[in-house]
Amino acid sequence: MKNNLQNKRELNNFSESSESYPIVYQGLPIKPLVLERGLFVKRFSSLLYGLCIAGVIGSVAPAQAVVNPGPLQTITSTGNDTLDKNPPLLADVPAPTGLTKFVQNRAVLLKLGKALFWDMQVGSDGIQSCASCHFHAGTDNRIKNQVNPAVLANDTAFQLGGAPNLTLEATDFPLSTDSVQNDIISSQGVFSGEPGDPNGFHVNGIKVRRVEPRNAPTTANVVFNRLQFWDGRAKDKFNGATPFGANPTGNYPKIYKAPTKNSAWVPYDATVDLDNASLASIAVGPITSLFEMTASERTFPDTQLVFKKNTKKIKQVRPLAKQLVALTDSVLGANSAFPQRGLKDKDYASMIMQAFKPEWWDSNYKVDGYILIEHNFSLFWGLALREYMATLKADAGLQAHTPFDRYQAGDETALTPQEISGLQIFTDTVANGGGNCSTCHVLPEFTKASVRRTEAQQQLNGTAKDSTNFANGFVSNFGVRRPGDDPGAGAPGAFPNPSSTAVNTFKTPGLRNIALTAPFMHTGRFLTLEQVVDFYNEGRNDGNGATVAPLGLSQAQKDDLVAFMRCGLTDNRVHYEQAPFDHPQLFVPNGHPGDENSVTLGANGNATDALMEIPAVGRDGVATAISTQNFEGKLGVPQIACE
Repeated sequence: MKNNLQNKRELNNFSESSESYPIVYQGLPIKPLVLERGLFVKRFSSLLYGLCIAGVIGSVAPAQAVVNPGPLQTITSTGNDTLDKNPPLLADVPAPTGLTKFVQNRAVLLKLGKALFWDMQVGSDGIQSCASCHFHAGTDNRIKNQVNPAVLANDTAFQLGGAPNLTLEATDFPLSTDSVQNDIISSQGVFSGEPGDPNGFHVNGIKVRRVEPRNAPTTANVVFNRLQFWDGRAKDKFNGATPFGANPTGNYPKIYKAPTKNSAWVPYDATVDLDNASLASIAVGPITSLFEMTASERTFPDTQLVFKKNTKKIKQVRPLAKQLVALTDSVLGANSAFPQRGLKDKDYASMIMQAFKPEWWDSNYKVDGYILIEHNFSLFWGLALREYMATLKADAGLQAHTPFDRYQAGDETALTPQEISGLQIFTDTVANGGGNCSTCHVLPEFTKASVRRTEAQQQLNGTAKDSTNFANGFVSNFGVRRPGDDPGAGAPGAFPNPSSTAVNTFKTPGLRNIALTAPFMHTGRFLTLEQVVDFYNEGRNDGNGATVAPLGLSQAQKDDLVAFMRCGLTDNRVHYEQAPFDHPQLFVPNGHPGDENSVTLGANGNATDALMEIPAVGRDGVATAISTQNFEGKLGVPQIACE
């Protein structure tokens, strides 16, 4: 029997024209994903109290910051009175305290990080880069071959379309939660390196690209998160080799130091120095994921740009050799080889040697066939990508590029009356008028799981800042999907979260730029913000009835709330791809010629790729805001039309 989604598709008459030691859950390699999508106040506490909070948080919220300034004073606060009533302006997250023990030139480190993030040569297929799943406002808006059959629930059967390579349609959303449907919408990665893909990613026996088991959240503003991934397994202490932080159990990779060029290597515990480094922890996961960037299992030393096609190593690989880089790129422009492809730098090894101190790469020894610069590639990779991703963030103050931040700083014209009404609804808990959003999406980061707030929780309430509990923004059994479909942070023994973490627990995402990052939730269940608001207004139904009491918002109140999120939280630099959100050219797999019933066979025995070009953009951005394709253009997600 066909499920209701298939019937809906036909009735509407639509047709189509990780890691050296991979994370495993129930025998399946889990995709180390990268992230998804709070507000306040009425009474104004004393300045003395505000200064005390600033002193507790330290450099995350400087004492000089204006506490709850300007018109935000008139907005009702409903979160934790001690922690949330007087949110500071958005502030930078400190760099790792011991970064200088490893790095000698941060400008080169940033250049290295941006090049590695966008370089198609990094994937084992010579196509898949980090940016392949994060090219559109830091996320992914492709609509073909983007379905995962819920492999985390041990399901390999596709309910949507019956097979992969489906082109999504607006009528597929919101995803059903009936007893049959548990597919999720995510991002296509690599082909399986196994003779037959046990997870079902093939059409009539021809393998297609695998799709990751959770929706890829945006990389914009991830620097504000304490822990990374939906399940929090990427820790804020970076060990230089894996996402798992300090003292992971078992035989895990290590980094080494050579005190002199001729001395033997010495194992080194990087977590002593590298805190506030969850961006480095998250970076070392996807490159070895069997769903994301690695077709066949490889250790991290083998990912040091040993490419499948040409077997060249980092001393022979020119950065971004397959892609154009704009001469006006905000980080790479001075090194661009335009109109030729790539950078002028002769190889990645030279960039590493400039960025890092010699004791981490300069040695005459070789261990297990690797020289030191190859063995420590995970360290270089993680810290370089951390440096780049840390720049992809919102700014604060009266000149900020996000309307909410200007409003919070005192510009009462930054939000329209409708958006101010939406902000009020966002923060209120009153019956039939309050959205209660800010209880979890705390200002100004718009997530309770932020570095600033978890630090304050630990200082004021004794809650360990890296705990995967509700106080730190991790929510259990939320109603997005039935509890048995994905264990989230409560997966037993898969990674070092506390054993007390409940099954079906997920991190609260930030909401900045949410208008640009459809589909929503870790399952990709919702296509539009209107669908998300309806989900909350109806009591968060996972298919077994409402999880909480309905909100009781009127249509006008729902419209105001959507207007605030769509317009008030959009950073114009993200919208127009301006620095630091400019980027090199990229070609991303966009499904395969054919459909869910038939694909064409390529020369390598897999389905033929259809590649979509993402043109190179310089620091000044583009004239036409993203995007006119895929979710926004083809599926009818409302385009941003803000005053």
